[in-house]
Amino acid sequence: MGGPSVGTGRRATDQGQESLLLRWDGPRVTVLTRSPGLLVAVNRDGVPVGDGSTSTGNRPWRYRDGRVEWPSLPPNGIVGYVTAVNSRGDIVGYGGYLEEPVTLRWPVDRPDTVEVLEPGGIPVAVLDDGTIVGEVPAEEDRSSHGAGARGAAGRGVTPPPVAWVRRPDGRIDRLTAPGAVKSTVRAARGNWAIGQVADTADGEYRQMVRWDLRTGVATPVRPGLTAMTGVKAAGGLLSDSVVDHLDRRVPLRSAVSGPVTRVVPEAIADNGLVVGRAAGPQVSGGAVAEPSGSPQGPPVAGRGGTPPVGPAG
Repeated sequence: MGGPSVGTGRRATDQGQESLLLRWDGPRVTVLTRSPGLLVAVNRDGVPVGDGSTSTGNRPWRYRDGRVEWPSLPPNGIVGYVTAVNSRGDIVGYGGYLEEPVTLRWPVDRPDTVEVLEPGGIPVAVLDDGTIVGEVPAEEDRSSHGAGARGAAGRGVTPPPVAWVRRPDGRIDRLTAPGAVKSTVRAARGNWAIGQVADTADGEYRQMVRWDLRTGVATPVRPGLTAMTGVKAAGGLLSDSVVDHLDRRVPLRSAVSGPVTRVVPEAIADNGLVVGRAAGPQVSGGAVAEPSGSPQGPPVAGRGGTPPVGPAG
């Protein structure tokens, strides 16, 4: 798997700087259009999605067939924020405020439709079969809209966050681990999701885990990783400094020339391509890659640009 990488850049004009939506196919870069807003994700066909401010509030956008599309929002006036897209083109995100987020889905085969889904919260991934993985900021009964549904929060007691998986048939399962009280999920791909769990409601997340979405079973991540950014469909992990292929670990390095003090990976494709940001005295922009063979990934997006986003599926 793989495909184009998409990011944003800026160019100087007589009126100042213009923000652009860019696509890289290998070393070739193409200007798609003026940037419609925040770039969030791109699927394996190179369709970028994000959200931006409009006269009716924040709403999602997608760039497809040479033009920017603005999917609908729910009729109750809530704004929408995008978090992920699958290879079909289904978009997920959330509406409302972070304290009470509503899970939203924009199905690609019904472009004028937006669905409000249970259990509520913020989705982090939508898989090709329609499975959605996300988390709610508090463990509440969001299937009920009665006065008692959020009674604990109303008494000033905030239940711990919980990660979840929503199956294609609408069934919802909690993502947790033995002894865990709260959980958070970072990414999902194929049959796997990655995140963290804690054994007390007010404790720090100290245990990183990988969930098998087929069974819901959590397996602790091998020691040595300090953070997790992404997961491959086969279960391999992207951390802040290495790619864990399960049988070996490969350190990341920058794919840009010049002195670099830090690389910040953003996403990994199933073919091992990693994209992200590199920072140093003379450079600020995209691309990091695994150090096997020649550098992969797009060139630097430019000062002030958004780092390239890798294929989502």
